[in-house]
Amino acid sequence: MILCIACPAETKEDELLVALRKEFNAQYGYIAYEMPPPDSAVEFIKIAEKHN
Repeated sequence: MILCIACPAETKEDELLVALRKEFNAQYGYIAYEMPPPDSAVEFIKIAEKHN
């Protein structure tokens, strides 16, 4: 599953990402600003691997 969320500017993104990864037991995750999510899981994993 590729999850895309929007949050207020004052959100602490790193803390939110850590919490979401723990909640969903996710192996991959990354933060992007004002960009749509990738079209495929493979593309998502490639991007996430660069940021982990």
